[in-house]
Amino acid sequence: MAKFSREQIEQQINAHFVREGVEKGVAMTLAMRGADHYCDTANATVASSIAHAKTFLKSTKRIKGAPDIKRNQGRGRR
Repeated sequence: MAKFSREQIEQQINAHFVREGVEKGVAMTLAMRGADHYCDTANATVASSIAHAKTFLKSTKRIKGAPDIKRNQGRGRR
């Protein structure tokens, strides 16, 4: 089995997510996560790296037109 470089894996995973219709910025973030998995795990494949990156899809997906989350500023105890 061939061992790919981090850049090659990022390009493959990024292209996969762009083909699926994921926004380019989100796809690049997922590609970085998948490439980290590929480089850090001994027997990782491209398919397992894509599956690993998909686990982060929901948390990194941006919703167009949604307002930013307003966090309550702690006032302390009264």
